[in-house]
Amino acid sequence: MYVVEFDACCALQCGRREGHKWVPGYGCGAYICAWCLECGFEKESLLTIHVKECRFNPIRDTVFPPAGHPFHWKRTMNELARQRVKQYIADSVEAKLQEQVFTQVTTRNSEIGLGHQNWGDIISDGFRLPLDVRPPVRPSLESNISTLLMMSLVTSREHAVELLEAAQNDIDQAVTFAMAQRQ
Repeated sequence: MYVVEFDACCALQCGRREGHKWVPGYGCGAYICAWCLECGFEKESLLTIHVKECRFNPIRDTVFPPAGHPFHWKRTMNELARQRVKQYIADSVEAKLQEQVFTQVTTRNSEIGLGHQNWGDIISDGFRLPLDVRPPVRPSLESNISTLLMMSLVTSREHAVELLEAAQNDIDQAVTFAMAQRQ
């Protein structure tokens, strides 16, 4: 089935509806990484590990898309489309016609962003920095406040801010502080 978009976890299952497990008759049940569209994982747990480490995931070690979703996901899908188009032209079109075909595809499919590249240019990974250069994104203070409140570790927003300031916005350390205060 065609993946149009999604709104939660990036570990998808073909035919899963609104968080409910897959049932026969609704898709094939395959587990799919929303970032690279790789499938064929035997178990959901293996897919989850892959999604956290996927080279296209802009935030390592998480299965959720970053704020601003679906912008980042659509940008990644366009990047994959650019790679597939360039690979197809390189593999299937006569060398003397490749640049001409590339120009035509660029003109007719401007939404995927091929116009930012010239035929023959070597673009490492689209518009993104290589994975080893991208630092893990640290959750914002507001996100961490929400997390502490949802976990019922704090009684108020002010209490959450106090803990996070003491922990320098490190959610793990703030949770430890909150647990210590409960004892």
